[in-house]
Amino acid sequence: LIEENIFDRNGWDHRIGRSDATIFAHNVYIQRSCNDVVFRGNISMRASSHGVQLRPGGIADNNVFIENPMSLLFANARQTEARPTDSVRNNVILNGVDLRPDQPRGWGIHIQDVLQVTVEGNIVANSDVPGRGWGFSVSGRSDDFVRGTVVRNNVVRGYGDALFINPDLAQDVLLDGNTFVAGPGSRVGFLRHDRVGGLRFGLGNVYGGSGSRAFELGSRGLSVPAFINEFDPAGSAIDAAGSESDIDTYARSIGLTDRDAFYAALRSQRRGAWDERLTARAIYGWFAAEAGR
Repeated sequence: LIEENIFDRNGWDHRIGRSDATIFAHNVYIQRSCNDVVFRGNISMRASSHGVQLRPGGIADNNVFIENPMSLLFANARQTEARPTDSVRNNVILNGVDLRPDQPRGWGIHIQDVLQVTVEGNIVANSDVPGRGWGFSVSGRSDDFVRGTVVRNNVVRGYGDALFINPDLAQDVLLDGNTFVAGPGSRVGFLRHDRVGGLRFGLGNVYGGSGSRAFELGSRGLSVPAFINEFDPAGSAIDAAGSESDIDTYARSIGLTDRDAFYAALRSQRRGAWDERLTARAIYGWFAAEAGR
């Protein structure tokens, strides 16, 4: 159990700047040899690379990720039996950044190599590098299949391409009741091939994006209405504009000037002087209410 911790700026020297960051250093790295992992109620921010790599699967619920190049990687490491309790629920991911100036990132939730997981109620919003990266991804190596997975009632907006999917790996993935809105200069969805593979569409998915290539399936471009008509007839389109609230907005809502003041207050949390507004639970509640969840 890893619960209600603050992880900040691990794996790089902030005095030097992000030129010191590498892909090999993370705020939290859980190796696949671990079992029954619960990562809950934590705030993970300003990592060198990942906010958390949860390679053995488990439970990743009610966490907040801020200013990470890659926020949350979830796998369950070639399990041979389904684990219906595995979940990625009610996390907030905000203000994605590049790893270094020469290594663009801004990645949100990444799912790979899982037999069964529920991804539900997450909010991925308003990257600091919205013209690149992606909010939600199913991808990986050629045998990192994702099966028996439900992606339900999530909100992805302003985080580069809202969806990044490898249809060869998404062998049984249900999208149901999600809101996917493209970031500025980005796509609603990018699929590596000209098909949806094992993606299935439930009820109530909402897509926001403009132009004839709001979706790209391999080299093929589709507008939002065209994608809905061909693949998700129960889906609907909305204006690509949406809330621009991020961690600065939240800081001001609790009387702080900006994110730097928020970080300073967060790092000063201690027993006997605990501010509930600076917890993952309070931050998620605020963004969920704003998103109408």
